[in-house]
Formats: sequence, C-alpha cells, structure tokens
Amino acid sequence: MTSEEVERLTGRDFGPAGFASMCNAIAWASAKRRPSSLPSFTERVNVPDGGVDAEWETEVPEGDGTSALLGSGWNVFQYKQRDIATANRGTLLSKLKSDLKGAIKDLCENAKRCPDRYVLFVNLDLTHDEKRQLRENILEGYDKPEAVRVEIAGAAEIATFLTDMPHLRFAYLGTPGFSAVETEWNAHASRKPFGAGVDLVGRATEMESVTSFLEDQGARAMVLAGPQGMGKTRLALEAAKRNRPFETIVAVEPRSLELGDLLMLGSCDNEVVLILDDPDPDKAEELVHGALAIEGLKLLIVLPTPEDAPAPNFGQDDRVSTLKLEPLPVERAGELLRAAGPSLDFGLEQWVIERAGGNPDILLTAASVGPDLRARAGSFSEQVGKAFERRVKRKLGEEALKVLTLLSLLPQVGVARAALEELEAVLENFGDGATKHDILGTLDSLVAAGLVRPRGSYAEVTPTFFANHLCAMALRGRASELVGLFSALSDRARRRMIRRLQGLTVEEASLFWDAMLNSSGPLRDLPSAWSLPDLLRPAASAEPGRFVDMVWRGLSVMSRQERREIAGYERQQLVWALQECLYRRETAQTALRCLGLLAEAETDDHGSNATSVFCESFFWTNPQFPLTLDRRLLLLREMFEKEEFVGMRTLAVKAIEGSIPQRGMMLFVSQGPTPLDTAPPMTSDEISRYVEALVGLLMDVARSDDPEAADAAMAVLPKSIATSAFYARPRVAVERLETAVEWALTQEVAIPVADLAFQLRRVRDGLSRPGTEPGGETQKPVEDVDRLMERLDSGSFPVRLKRLAGEWTFEDYDREVDEHGHNLERGARKLRDLAQEILDNPEQLTDDLLDWLLSQEAEKSHVFFWQFGKLDTEKRWLAKVESLGSRDGGADPFGAYLAGLAEHDRASVEDQLDELSETREVSDLAILVATSRLGGSVPGIERIGVLLSEGRANPGLVERILHGRWTEPLESEDCLKLLRLLATPDLEHAMVAVRVANFWDLIEKPLEGELANFVWRCLEAARSSSDHDDYDLDRLSAALARRDPERGFRLLETLLRRADAAGWEPFGDRRENELWATLRGIDRERAIRLVISSAVGPQRRIIGVPQLLQGVLDQEADRDLLIALADQDERQAETIARSITAAVTGFWPVAVGLLARYPDNVDIQDGVALGAHRIRGGIISHWGPSFGQTESVLEDVERVLGDRETPEAAKPWLREFAAFLREKAEKERIEEIDEDIDL
Repeated sequence: MTSEEVERLTGRDFGPAGFASMCNAIAWASAKRRPSSLPSFTERVNVPDGGVDAEWETEVPEGDGTSALLGSGWNVFQYKQRDIATANRGTLLSKLKSDLKGAIKDLCENAKRCPDRYVLFVNLDLTHDEKRQLRENILEGYDKPEAVRVEIAGAAEIATFLTDMPHLRFAYLGTPGFSAVETEWNAHASRKPFGAGVDLVGRATEMESVTSFLEDQGARAMVLAGPQGMGKTRLALEAAKRNRPFETIVAVEPRSLELGDLLMLGSCDNEVVLILDDPDPDKAEELVHGALAIEGLKLLIVLPTPEDAPAPNFGQDDRVSTLKLEPLPVERAGELLRAAGPSLDFGLEQWVIERAGGNPDILLTAASVGPDLRARAGSFSEQVGKAFERRVKRKLGEEALKVLTLLSLLPQVGVARAALEELEAVLENFGDGATKHDILGTLDSLVAAGLVRPRGSYAEVTPTFFANHLCAMALRGRASELVGLFSALSDRARRRMIRRLQGLTVEEASLFWDAMLNSSGPLRDLPSAWSLPDLLRPAASAEPGRFVDMVWRGLSVMSRQERREIAGYERQQLVWALQECLYRRETAQTALRCLGLLAEAETDDHGSNATSVFCESFFWTNPQFPLTLDRRLLLLREMFEKEEFVGMRTLAVKAIEGSIPQRGMMLFVSQGPTPLDTAPPMTSDEISRYVEALVGLLMDVARSDDPEAADAAMAVLPKSIATSAFYARPRVAVERLETAVEWALTQEVAIPVADLAFQLRRVRDGLSRPGTEPGGETQKPVEDVDRLMERLDSGSFPVRLKRLAGEWTFEDYDREVDEHGHNLERGARKLRDLAQEILDNPEQLTDDLLDWLLSQEAEKSHVFFWQFGKLDTEKRWLAKVESLGSRDGGADPFGAYLAGLAEHDRASVEDQLDELSETREVSDLAILVATSRLGGSVPGIERIGVLLSEGRANPGLVERILHGRWTEPLESEDCLKLLRLLATPDLEHAMVAVRVANFWDLIEKPLEGELANFVWRCLEAARSSSDHDDYDLDRLSAALARRDPERGFRLLETLLRRADAAGWEPFGDRRENELWATLRGIDRERAIRLVISSAVGPQRRIIGVPQLLQGVLDQEADRDLLIALADQDERQAETIARSITAAVTGFWPVAVGLLARYPDNVDIQDGVALGAHRIRGGIISHWGPSFGQTESVLEDVERVLGDRETPEAAKPWLREFAAFLREKAEKERIEEIDEDIDL
C-alpha cells in the first residue's frame, strides 16, 4: 500500500464516515486495544473545500497499552479527509494549515481542559517540513506546547499502518471480497430496515455465548447454525460490532473464499475476526481446519441448517464450538412482537405467533404491519408465502417447489413406513405424473434447506405461512381432487388435512366446507355432527356463520336433559368450536346464545367450561369479546325478562357476579385463517354505567317471583354492590347499600345480613384508605356508610342475630377485654350479649329464628349456642335445645349448648347425655358431637362404647368427631380402654386406634406398659387407606421403636414377611420412613440384612420388598455391605439388583459390582436394567418423551462403559444393553413423534 493509493482511494467517493472509521481502527489496532466508544462527527462534516472533518476523544488509564497514536490521558483525534482530485495539493495544504491554526488553544478554552495527546489524520501525502508546519500551527498560541504530544498521520503513515494490518487494508481499501463490520451492519440494516432498529429480543443467552467466544483468546472458530430467519447474521454482526468492531471484517462472497485468502489475513500481530455468512457447507469444515493453523485468525461462521437437524460437527478440537439458534419460544416471540412495533391485541398477537413458528424474520414482518394486520391478514399471509416461494425458485428450482407444494396439502404427510400410504394418496390425486421416487429423492435437500421438517415417519413444510400459500396454489381449480384425496386418506390423515384447510380462504377450501355443511353433508345438523367431533372446531373456524347457525338450530329444539347429555369429548369440542364463533363480530351473539344453552344445563358434577366461557363474555375486561357493553346488557335483560329456557336467569346471575370485579380469564387462541376480532374501545364512563346497570339487574332479580334466581341474586348482591363502589360511582353504590340495609331491617327481602355488614365495612375501608384526601369526593359516601353500619348494628333482634351468627368475617377475630379482664374475641362477646337478651326476653327467639340457626347460612350458630348454654344456668332452654338434637343440622347447636352448660355443671350434663342416649330422643350424631365438645372423660368413653356396641356408630365416625385433644384429660388406662373400643376385639379397626394413639404421643402423653403393648398389636394389624395413615403408622412405630428397638425390628420383620396385600408397608420412596431410619440408625447392618433376607424367604409378597426398597436404600453409604450380602448368596444378589435404582445416587457402583460377580445371571441383569431407568416404588417416572428417558439411560451406560473403574466382567452385558437402548430410543422417537402428529 502506497501513499499515492491512500490519497486516491480515500477521496470523495470513499464516504463521509469511512475515513474516520478506518483511522480510528488503525489507532486502536496499533495500540492493541479496544475502544469504549466511536467517533462523533462535528457539524462541519462537508467542509467548503470538499473534504470531511470529524473529531473524537477518549480517556486512557495510566499503564494501559499505548502507541504513537494512543496513550494514557486525554486523547483527541482530528480527521481531515480531502479530495486530491478537486484541488491542487498546495491549495488543500494551505487551507488545512489555516483551519488548524491555534487548534490546541481553542480546544483548551472550549473544553476547560487540555489534551495529553492530539492526533491528526489526514489523507494527504505530507513531507517532513509540511508536518512540522502543521504541528506549529496546531500549537500556535498555546503556552505549554511541551505538555501535549501532537502526532500527524498523513497518507504515507496511513499506508504503512495498513500494510502492517492487512485485514484493515482489505476491509477499507483492498479487494471487494472483504468489508468492515460496520459497513456490513449498515447494509444488513438497509435490507431489513424495520428489524434493524429492534433490540435483539430472546437471544440474550446466545449473545453471551458469542461475546464469550470473541473474548476468549484460545477460541478459534464458532459456527452459528439454525434455520433461515433465526437472526444468525444479525447476532454475528451485532456481537462483533459491539465487542470487536475494528478487528472484525466480513467476507462479502464467502462461497468463493479459498484457504489462501485466510492466509493473507493471519499475517499481522493483531487477532482478526472473520465473519463468513452462508459459506459453502462442504467447504466450511475445510476453512475451519485451515484457520486453526493460522496464527491470529478467528472465524465466526453463519451456517443455515434445518430446524430439527443436529448442529454441525467440525471435529473434537475444543477451540471450535457450535451454537444453534432455535425458533423463539412462544413467550419470547410475544416479547419480540411487542418490542418491534405498535401493540397488538391478544387475538392478533397469538394468530401471528401460532403461524410464525418462532421465526423472528416473520414476526418482525408482521410487527411492521401493526394493527392493520387484521384487515390485511390475507395479503400478509400471501406476502410471506410468495417471499418464500421466490427464494425456493431462486435457490432450489421449480422441481423443488413442486415437491414442497405436494407435501403442503397436509400439515404433515407420511413419507416412511406405514404412513407412506398418505404420500401415495397425495400423488394419486395431485401428483401430475410425479412419483414417490421424485419426492423422496428431493426430500433430503429440502430438509437441508430448512424448508421441510422431518417428524418421525412424516414430513412437514415450514413455516406455516409458506405451507398454507403452497396448499392454496395447489387447490386452485381442483375441488374434485380435494374431495378425492379426503376420501382416500385415513381418519387420522383426514383430521390433519382439515387442520390445513381451516387455515385457508381460497374458493376450493370453501367448496370443501360447503360439502361438509350442506343439507347432505356430515355436519348438516347437530345429531349428525356427533359422529365427527374433531370436525367441529375446524368447521367453525373456517365457516363461523354457517356453523353457529347449525348449532343454534340443534340446541334450541333440545330439552334441558338432552343438552345435559352432550358430554365428554363431544361437549368440549363443541365449546371450543363455539369460541371460534364467539370472538368474531358477525357470529358473537348467536354463539353466546348457544353457550348459554349448554351452560344452563350444566351441573356441578356434569359440565365443561361452557359456563365460565359464557360468563367471561360479560366481563368488561375481556379483550376478545367483540360486542359493545350496551349490547351485552341487552342480552342479559332478555335473559331475565323472557327466559325461554329454564335456568337462564340463574345463569345470568352467575355472569353478573363474575363481571363486576376485574377477574382473570383464559384467553382463546384461534385456529382460523384470519385473526379473531377484538373488544370495541370503551371509556371509563361507559364501564361505570355498565357496572351500575349490572347491579341494578341483580337488585331487580332479587325481588322477582323466581325463587331460584332470586336466591342466587340475593346471595351475591351485597358483595356486588360493594365492589361497584370501586369500579363505578361510589355515591350510587352507597345509595344501593342503603336500599339493601332497608331490606334487611324490614326483613322485606331475605338478604344475608352478615355479608351485608361485612361489605359495608369493606366499602368504608376501601373509600377511606390511607392517602385519601380529607373532604374529597369520597368523604360523603364514607359518612353515609358509617351511618348505615350504625343502623344495622341497632336493628331488631333477628337482624342483629343474623348479622352476628352468619358467615365468618375478619371482624369476628378482633380482640377485646371484657369486664373481668379476660381477653376474648369481639364476635364471641357480641353473641354472648345476644344470648343474654334471649334469657331476658325469651319470646325473641322464635321458631323461624331457630330454623335459621340450623341453616348453612348460620356459620357461627355453634358459638352462639355455646354462649347460650354458659348463660342458661337454670336450664330453661334445655328442653327446646334437646328438640333440636333430633333435627337435620341440629347436632352442632345441641352439642355446643351442652358444652356451655357443662362449664357450670359437667356431671349433670354427662348424666343428661347418658339418659338421652338411652331414650334415643336425640340423634346418635348429636350424642357424639356433644360428647366431643365436652372433652375426654370416663363417662364419655363408656357412652361411646354403648354406641359402638349397639351399632349406632362406627369407630371411624367416632374418631373423626372426637377432636385431637379430646384424649388430653384422660389417664393412660382410660386411653387404653378407648383404644380397645375403637379397634374392636378382632382389631378390625386398628387403624382408628393408631390415629388416636399417634396424637396421644404427639401431645407427649405417656405411651408405655399395657398401653404401649396394645399399640404395638394395633401397628401389626392396622390397614392403611391413605398417605395420612402411612404417616401416622410410620411416625408412631418409630416413636415406639426408639423406646423398644427389639420390638421395632420384630414389627419390621412381621410386616415384610406378610404374604397378603393387607396392612401397611414399613417404608416407601415418597415419605419420611421414620421407622426405617430409626432402626437403621440403631443397627445398620441388622436392618439391611433383615430387609434383604426377607425378600428371599419362602413367602411371596404381592408387592415385593425390592419394589419397596427402590429409592429408600442409601446406596452410597451401604455399598460395601450390599456387595458383601451379594457375595454370600446369589438370591440375595438378585434381590439387591431389583432394589437399587439410578433415581438416587450410588446406583452404578453397586450395579457393576453385581454384574461383575454374576455376569450370566439374567435376573440380576433385568434388575439392573430396571434400576437404570430410575425406577422408584415399582414406577418409572420421567417428564417428557419416552425416547428422551431411554437416551438419558443410554448416556449413563456409555459413561459407565468408558469408566476405567468398571470391571471388565460387567462390560459385555453393558455393551448389549447399550445397543438395545440405542435401538429402543430410535424406535420410541419415531413412534412418539408419529403419535404426536395427530394431537
């Protein structure tokens, strides 16, 4: 490179930024440093003499790398590019001297500081004298010229630097085969102007990997692989631009690059990064291996590969790495869409994501269209499809496009094994002379191009937009062939074909759906459609209008029972199909009516999500339902006023209940060819009026003559009114609360008073929350609510009783101190006061109030009756309360009242209970509840014994009713008596006794002597029926074993040698195993010998001991002992092989030890094979596909085979096992992929 070449090549055509960029790269490369920022151009970019001026400054810490052009302190760079062709050299030099006169002085005055180094780059060839004159002009007027170092790099110096830095020479002034990374980034941005301005979303991990590669001195090559459109080029350029901007160059024509070209780049001292974007795949490996031998060269290769293909492997050299860019997952795809452009609503966003397949290129294209995409969905799909079509024609040719077109007729077409019949059917109807050989012979190249994704026995054209476009082209004018293909396909393939057709809008697809929905088609009416439930949703998404009309005709003539009989899979498919119509403006209303008919017939134990979908349609927060709020209100009013179908009013109440607060909901993703519509815009005033209208409807229904609907409305009315205060006008809400309080006080309407009181307080607290301005718009409503609360608290006795004994609220737990200094709950105190009022005025407790106290609404009636019993020392109400003991719902009030009486006279209450039990004037349940509330006692035990002996109660019921601390007052002999009663003489109910005994031990009551002996017997006889039982048995037996280890070992042996399935297991892999841990801690060897020897005994258990031990044995700590036991007896070795598992650590050392000792024992081999699959408790658990688990086991086996410590005697079987696993994994992979195709 000569100075003359520099002058000529850096003239006007070099570009305004090119000169500064090149000089900047020279400065940093000469100091072997990396910049922290880039040059900033002044306003004088194009100066009068036709040149370019630019300046830049940087701070370099003391001691960092330096050169003539870059040193410690404040460095100022000045760039002067002049075009030698526009003026003579003398004129340019004279003007340059004038421009630079006093440059340092001006700089110091303007910046209020002085530079340590001033560097001038100029593309003129300067003599020594000319450089001296320029230096003097620059320093003129500066009083400390010795304090600043001035360097001038003219064309000759620049030429010298570029000669020593061939990568910069090639990038800026050399052959057109290389380019600077900044230049390539700008070119890339111009090709994709929309996407270039968007952050690299979803690739943070990949960016870290590439950055790490660029920083790693030892790393020499990285391959960025992945399908087209993944952002590989963007990632490579951005990473290099961000981290190595002046050491990186880009090969402009990478497919023509030869190894000799690389040799020229590696001749300098600086490390050079070369980006190869889409080189010849066959030559890429040769270039990588060649680069490894070239000092100072690092390759970053961008290589398109199929989506499902493994990443390229260029050998085992650890200096070479591969990073495969996968399609963005759904969450990241959404982030990219949102970052790239105007916000899309959920329906539109999901429509794009579903079809983009995680391809950032398609996502960015969609984002560039923005919300207009809904109206332009068809043209956008065609735009994407045609873009891919042009690319295929250009790169692969017409024949490849024809094959892709045939493969696009189904989302996945069978091309191997039994599924090959699908390809044959496609060729028979659409092949036009093409053969299987033509298709299969082209398949590999299409996979390599990333246009076909192999999926087991099937092939899938990708992305979806492209496949839909090709399918639409194939169908034009060929409606009869489409019908023929449908007829020739299997049911599974037909379902796939329908999924493809529902994404198309072409006339031929419409003709197909017309054949499905016309008067003779399989979807002509609802009864006929039940035979093809998988067609419901596709038909709805393709032809929503015709489909929803068909469904309405069918549902509207059915009885409620007939609609209820639409169940299971068919019902779910119908609901999903109706949702395809619900969120489209033209069909929303009819679809909502259909959902209403389904929801109205649902019951708690028989339904689908029809009710929730129906109700969510009235949420004002629903972003998908396209009807206006006024229209929704009109539909609800019609449901209340007309009620053509039974239960519609109650359903409407449910819809209102869910619509007033803001609630979460499940958003729907359409499978249709166009995006779903969206909710209309609504103002806050419209929302407020809507919420108030909903509450108004509820209040009307609450006073209606429909008892079911009225009760439903009344149950939710207080909360709905209160909630409206926060979403609408508080004043209106308070007025309605006043109406509700009036209803409660006059008892005109059966409003839940306790809930009303709670909601009043909720509104008051919400409107007067911290930060509310005194005297603001909420002050008057808060004062009004205070007044309403006072009115309710001073209401009649029935109102106050229902307010205090109704549902539980947080007010009930407020604490206060009574007149005796006792701390008690405020709710209990107020109920005590009411009880005293009754004692003072008995006529207030009417029969109607007593009936209410037995209802489910009276959640705290037992608290009231307990206080009532405590105060009724004269037992004036005893007879009345006893009469309640025989009624439904009366057991708790009866028991609570007697418990209150017992506070003063327990003995007489016990006697009274015995008498009532004998005369049977109250229910047996009431006797048990009262006995429970009194707490443990000898009379109580005897009373329970009578009930059990006479068959009036069973031990399980008794144990459930007796609360945990009932036994606390008992002595040990009393507890023993109770346990014997509960267990029954034959110990049939031993488990009940164990539960009671376990709690006795937990409260630290003595468990010894005869009581302990009886509990041991119960532990031997008990039968577990739940995980809770397992816990009680394990915990109690461990507690006893710590006191009597010998009895503990005997219990373990008894349980293990039991042949039947009854009883309980002493350990399992998913619980604490306290008994096992206790015994193992006492005598580890004895415990392990016991469990292993029990498995080889004469009795055969239904659930084998090895199965129980899987995951329980400490395989690491017990390895030597297990091997020693295996050495003693081959049958013990077989047991151990079936007991160990790779689900916990320490499996393989034991396993290979067994295999080495008994290399021909099939039982041991089978046990090890099961254990290798991480079996626990007889179950092999694995998240993900089966072939993934098999491959994981294979990795373990191959690792063990490669371990030097593995005995040679174990390796033959391990090799056979590995071969078996390889074959099994491949078979499972294909089978599972084939099955997933139709999910």
